[in-house]
Amino acid sequence: MAKWKRNISVPLFGALVMAMPLASAARDAAPTGSLAIQPSLSSGDAKLLAASKQAIRKDDGLLRNAIRYMLKEHGQMKAARADVQAAKERIRETFGTNWFPQFDLTANAGYERLTKKDLHGDTELVPREVDLALTQRLFDFGQANANTDVVRATHQVMVDTLALTEQTLALEAVSAYHSLVGAIDVVEYARLTVEANAGIVGHQEALLEGEGGDKTDLLKAKKEVFLAQAQRTIANMQLKQAENRVRAIFQRPATEIILLQAPKLPNDLIPASVEEAVQIAYANHPQVRIAQATLDTMIATKKSVLASSFYPTILGYADAKYKKNVAGTVDFFAESSARVELTFPFNLGGTAFNSHKAATLDKRAAARRLDDSKTQVEKLVRDAWDALDGAKDVEKMQMDAVEILKEVLELAKSKAQEEAGDELLVLEASRELNTVQGLGASAKALTAVSLYKLLETMGRLNQAVFETP
Repeated sequence: MAKWKRNISVPLFGALVMAMPLASAARDAAPTGSLAIQPSLSSGDAKLLAASKQAIRKDDGLLRNAIRYMLKEHGQMKAARADVQAAKERIRETFGTNWFPQFDLTANAGYERLTKKDLHGDTELVPREVDLALTQRLFDFGQANANTDVVRATHQVMVDTLALTEQTLALEAVSAYHSLVGAIDVVEYARLTVEANAGIVGHQEALLEGEGGDKTDLLKAKKEVFLAQAQRTIANMQLKQAENRVRAIFQRPATEIILLQAPKLPNDLIPASVEEAVQIAYANHPQVRIAQATLDTMIATKKSVLASSFYPTILGYADAKYKKNVAGTVDFFAESSARVELTFPFNLGGTAFNSHKAATLDKRAAARRLDDSKTQVEKLVRDAWDALDGAKDVEKMQMDAVEILKEVLELAKSKAQEEAGDELLVLEASRELNTVQGLGASAKALTAVSLYKLLETMGRLNQAVFETP
């Protein structure tokens, strides 16, 4: 038995797994706002304790604060917010360019020599001139308003893109957290399964040495050890991947994030039926809203093209010119004027019709894409709904199996006591229980991730979701 135990190494997540053998159980038992998991003060847990203090100091021990900070500082969010602000500035720019007067100032000074053939003779002067001009759009049959509507719709696209980015990052953050929790539990149960299999091997070796065992049973037990070790290695690899996922989204060590208290699952935000969920998604999902805003952009663009291609523009002009020593005229003089001007540029090649047809086709394409976006979002909602239902069923079945195996383990312990210490049944029951508990931990994490995924497909996954204690 000792020989097999020497061949078993417990995978470590830094000092995390050793210090927190059952992370989720400890976290569930912890009160809100306190440390979810209390690391031991052994020398191997010094880094974990430091991470614990850092998590408490930075986030008050709450996952929602870490998610809020991540959404504030993440590069994608900063870029999306900059896009929104830039689009907002373009609204002001377009409105001002189209409706506010345009003032132009031109001034010049130089040297001028005029050669004359009359009796007055040549002149050499230093001319100075200042021109002031004011231009005001008076009427354009809706072109200026349409141009402003175009940039307003573009701004709405940026706003909805920001919301989509927020939802995507929030889903990734909460999914990474729950996946990490599940991975830690799976690693621990995998370790216990390996130990239980090693105990069975030791028991079979003892029976064989006492000539009461069967070598076939021993070989089968050794095979189970190797299989359990392989599963433990896979679990450890998945744990490392979960750690990397958490670090990538939070830009912080996973040893800090795992210590935070997660909010309870927002089951109350899930509607009663999938049809209701689909209708909510039609109204709220950023992908649908982006498609709608894009369609609004194309509608406004068509109006702008129609006004600029088939209707005139009426402008008002006022200008004043102040001159001194200009064009051979000595001394100062001024002139001013005001006028209303109608312009109607029309390409004789008929390109106005091409522009209008192109705008019409752009609008039609945007409408088709809006319909397709709704179809795709409906599929996402239905898939997420079914995935959540399936995850809940699997979790319930795994938990039911755990309860049965716990009872089997108690019966095995009672029987072992009655039969003078035969521990084989106890070891086998313990192995089965640990294996199923590992599956149950994965199922629990999957349920949480599936619930948040459904909220994301409905367009309801925002910071407010995490505010529930």
